Amino acid sequence: NPSIDRTLGIGELKRGGVNRADLIQIDAAGKGVNVSRALAAYGVPTHAILVGAQLGSEWFAEQLRSQGIEHTMVMAPGILRSNLTLVEEDGSVTKINEPGVTMRPEILAAVEGALESMPIEGNWVVLAGRLNPGADVDTYRRLVQFAKSRGAKVALDASGSALAAAITENGPDLIKPNQHELGGLVGKEPKSIAEVIEVAREVMAKGVGAVLCSLGKDGAVLINDEGVV
Repeated sequence: NPSIDRTLGIGELKRGGVNRADLIQIDAAGKGVNVSRALAAYGVPTHAILVGAQLGSEWFAEQLRSQGIEHTMVMAPGILRSNLTLVEEDGSVTKINEPGVTMRPEILAAVEGALESMPIEGNWVVLAGRLNPGADVDTYRRLVQFAKSRGAKVALDASGSALAAAITENGPDLIKPNQHELGGLVGKEPKSIAEVIEVAREVMAKGVGAVLCSLGKDGAVLINDEGVV
């Protein structure tokens, strides 16, 4: 679910009035695309598979090409979403995120087809971000199992019911929830590092290979079969 991220600078946000803004930055983004951008910046081979739309995709593809990011764009009707960030002079930040194009069965099938055309056996497939409107709650579970059946290792960065549905036997090799999302998987929120580790072990017992739990300003904890970092 890619997005054109626009960051605007304004003096002070005036609700109900006219606001004058300066364009600070515009990026081809979205959580999955950002993974590819980071990998490409470090010289790691990556290929982004994303759902584009009739309006905005040409500019988006050119941005990816300029950053050396190989990609496959599955086209859908509609407009590529824009996420807007407003930065005021006092440092206040307001974000407005659009939902994205509607996911249809034929689009998801095309995403699977794009995956199948890639040499994913023995490589990592990263599934990341909010699901598009219209996507079934088990979309990530389906994509995880699809990729793993073709020999890939799978990292999943999702939340809520979409994440919970993907936690099955032989599930993702890695998930990256925050502590609230991790707690939601077992019905109890961890309040300490020890409890994060305990809950992560519970989730791993359901079929997850490893848990990378982000803790905001306190960093992150990686739990796998080899130990805890």
